[in-house]
Amino acid sequence: MKTKLLLILLAASLGFNIFFTIGYFSAKKHLGKAKTFEARVALAAEKLSLDERQKNQLFSIIKTSREKIQQLKRDQKKTVQLFKSEFEKSSPDIERLKKAMRKIENERKRVRSEIAAQWKTFFESLSDKQRKRVMNMLARHPELRKRLLIPSMGTDRAI
Repeated sequence: MKTKLLLILLAASLGFNIFFTIGYFSAKKHLGKAKTFEARVALAAEKLSLDERQKNQLFSIIKTSREKIQQLKRDQKKTVQLFKSEFEKSSPDIERLKKAMRKIENERKRVRSEIAAQWKTFFESLSDKQRKRVMNMLARHPELRKRLLIPSMGTDRAI
């Protein structure tokens, strides 16, 4: 009895390993096609059956979003440096630090708002079928929404 149970467990384990391996190589092969930013956008456009205008719009949104996010990161690094230099002083200028923090927060809100408006326009250009595909894709991969700064449903905030 124990031998049969062990054989069944061994067979099940082997089966899971085979399915995992097949899935791994299938995903790797699929992702191998989309190594560049442009290739990933093209793959998404194909999966969503986007026309050329929609594809260009998607490419533009993602490209400008990435650029704006990179600029925000650079600005935040400058603010961190400002904090470090101020706190090294015997009497830091707290008002200067508050002003820098407000500036960064306002810039972050502005960028999020701009990106949200771009995504809204893009989603409005989709057919019901395409919109449903996007929603399914985002439900399966919630990290995509965060990475692409796609606003949560019912709010204008991204992330």
